[in-house]
Amino acid sequence: MKIDFVYDYGPAGDQCYGYKLRLERPCTVREFIEEILRQRPGEWGAFEITPLADYGYYTGRELRVEFEKGGKLKNSIPEAAAEKLVQKAKARGGWTAMDYFVAI
Repeated sequence: MKIDFVYDYGPAGDQCYGYKLRLERPCTVREFIEEILRQRPGEWGAFEITPLADYGYYTGRELRVEFEKGGKLKNSIPEAAAEKLVQKAKARGGWTAMDYFVAI
């Protein structure tokens, strides 16, 4: 599956850049995470998963799935979220750190 990173802003004060992500086709959260880990094994960070209504806002209720270099998850994706379809996605980071924000 192809995932395009479309420049959105940056560099911010912390030298991070923001990207809107364009997905080639609809996919589940599990498929999205597996594809990012496959395509970008040199990164580390987290996937922040929220309902579409909360997308773009920090509410403290986000589901956070962390990952490390080598494409390894530090914690598992809860089944209830894993099979939901990704509605929107964006990324923010710099150097090798990248966080992904996923709306379901």
